[in-house]
Amino acid sequence: MRAPRLPSTRLFPVNDSREEELFDEIEPLEETEPAQRPAAVRRRPWLPVVLFLLTCGSTYWTGLHMCQASKPVPGRVAADGAPVRRLDPTGTLVNAGLFSWGLMSILLAHEMGHYLQALRYRVPASPPYFLPLPFPFSPWGTLGAVIVQAGDRADRKQMFDIAVSGPLAGLVVALPITVVGVLQIETAPIVRLVGGMEFGEPLLLQWMIAWLHGPPPEGHTFVLNPWLYAGWVGLFVTSLNLFPLGQLDGGHILYTLVGRFAHKVAYAVVLIAIPIMIIGQLTVGNSLLYLPMLLLVMLMGLLHPPTADDTVRLGPVRHVVGWATLAFLIVGFIPVPVSMAEVPEPDRPPQANEQPQTSRDYPFIPPVAAIHTTISRTVTTSTTVSVRHETSSPGAVSSFRSLTRMG
Repeated sequence: MRAPRLPSTRLFPVNDSREEELFDEIEPLEETEPAQRPAAVRRRPWLPVVLFLLTCGSTYWTGLHMCQASKPVPGRVAADGAPVRRLDPTGTLVNAGLFSWGLMSILLAHEMGHYLQALRYRVPASPPYFLPLPFPFSPWGTLGAVIVQAGDRADRKQMFDIAVSGPLAGLVVALPITVVGVLQIETAPIVRLVGGMEFGEPLLLQWMIAWLHGPPPEGHTFVLNPWLYAGWVGLFVTSLNLFPLGQLDGGHILYTLVGRFAHKVAYAVVLIAIPIMIIGQLTVGNSLLYLPMLLLVMLMGLLHPPTADDTVRLGPVRHVVGWATLAFLIVGFIPVPVSMAEVPEPDRPPQANEQPQTSRDYPFIPPVAAIHTTISRTVTTSTTVSVRHETSSPGAVSSFRSLTRMG
């Protein structure tokens, strides 16, 4: 294809033969091709929709077990004066719906941030494939989602925009949902329980609760709602994706910021993480939860491949946005997200007005029902914030456990 000739009227005459040579040296413009989807998507366009609906169902099913509601039984009180509570079926159905809607909104925003940017730059990419994993195999009902993308078609700037748009879009939805959950926290008397699960809390959630509520009244606890649980999962998943490894969002972002130096960072993260997990397992326990994820990332490729053009400049604004996004890992990551807790039942004599509690007074499956914040002073005068949510089911306690100290 030849380039079009210049108009015949010229300010400066040019020799016709020289003009022909000039036009021959001009390379023709390549025709812009629309973004293509992978062949698997073209053959099965219904698969992303089916997986999305199945994940909605699995998160709702998980919400039925993890966000059960309860109501007091008239005339029944425990030894500490707290009313005996029974499962509220209607409230549980509503809670499960709110949890599923909140969590799926966060995940959908995250994945659509990636997908829409890929469409914008005409980089071949599939729609998000959501991965359902219902309770009891997962405490939040999903493994997230994946997008199949042709990485060698995006240059440095395009890869940065595609990678950073997911976490930012997810946080735009996750932060308001978390704030709504924190604002809707209610207080209730603490119920003494034995055993159960503990959920660690990120720094950001600690700050939100301390800022908006402070410690609860003595002998009381904060009641956890499904909004806060969905927000907790959203913050956790976002921070997990920001680790600077391989094909994770953090790996894409760091490579576009520092180039091949990101490979050294990836090796350093692995060499530091493995000893920490081993030492933590021997001392605290439940520190190997990230080992399957680390092995999966290593199988997918620990080192980020080059982009279509690594020489494209990002500019100062993208550098600031990239480093700020990676910094969320500090306030959103949870070293031990889930662990088993043992809360011993204290020996005490029976109380005069105590009513026996039967199994029908409790939900069958341990729910996520309340959180309790306690402030304790250490010998160094630093303050340890411990957030605990407790259930009304025997043998089951869930808690957000503090893993850091704030002065």
